Amino acid sequence: LPQYSTLTLNCPVPSSVDNLRLGSGSGDRSFISCSGECWAMNKFIAIHRVVRPYQSLFNVVRRHSSMVTQLYYSPSSCGAASFICAQKAGLIGSKVEASEVDIQSKKVLSGPATGKDYFAINPKGNVPAIVLDDHTLINENISSLAWIADQNPSAELSPPKSSTRYYEFLSKLSYLASEVHSSCAPIFKPTTPEDVKEFMRTKIKSKLDFLSKHELSGGNQYLLGDKVTAADIYFYIILTWMKHLKVDIGEYPVIKKYFENVASLEFVKAGHAKMASMSPSHKK
Repeated sequence: LPQYSTLTLNCPVPSSVDNLRLGSGSGDRSFISCSGECWAMNKFIAIHRVVRPYQSLFNVVRRHSSMVTQLYYSPSSCGAASFICAQKAGLIGSKVEASEVDIQSKKVLSGPATGKDYFAINPKGNVPAIVLDDHTLINENISSLAWIADQNPSAELSPPKSSTRYYEFLSKLSYLASEVHSSCAPIFKPTTPEDVKEFMRTKIKSKLDFLSKHELSGGNQYLLGDKVTAADIYFYIILTWMKHLKVDIGEYPVIKKYFENVASLEFVKAGHAKMASMSPSHKK
């Protein structure tokens, strides 16, 4: 298998190998450790000597470390919400590698798949997309944001999955995706007739009016009350498009205040800064 390398060694090991473990040292050094003195066999493998050594033959199968979860995003698209949340959860650079995608050309701009046709990774061609180390594709905002929140519950990007509030969280995400986000898409397309664009603007305004009067009413600071979740980051990113879509959020004071509040959160600002620093255009 191309993702594996096999090394066959003759070396002293204990009759019981229950306490052996495969680990990694500095640089390209890997090791199998148990108890006793360390014997370096070569620059790749070091074997620890035990009290009663004897000769044994065994294979060490080591999976390549490059097989890590990939997050595909675009800084100005809804995929930015997944990036910001993944950064908040401490996933970027540890459990997850982020790769920027050019939504127009459908080319991967950064990461291990740089230059690759994005359709070969995600046949839909949209972001966000998360490709797990077993090649499972997680796509669309609801599943992507829920997956990210699940990876680090302590980041509190969603309520506990065992609670009723978790299903409220999914309800907010679903409304944003099916009612608000979907109303924006046609306006972005240059081929959409102007009368259709105006109709969609009216629809967006009706959704903002609903959110203002019902979801963010009664002193609610965020969509689920006083605690920010991934749903708020998704809504915030959608609101960043309003100026381009020619929808004035100033007509909705509650929405405007909400937008400014979320934009001022330290982890949101840090997420934007991280995206900017990782962008290929920034590195040139």
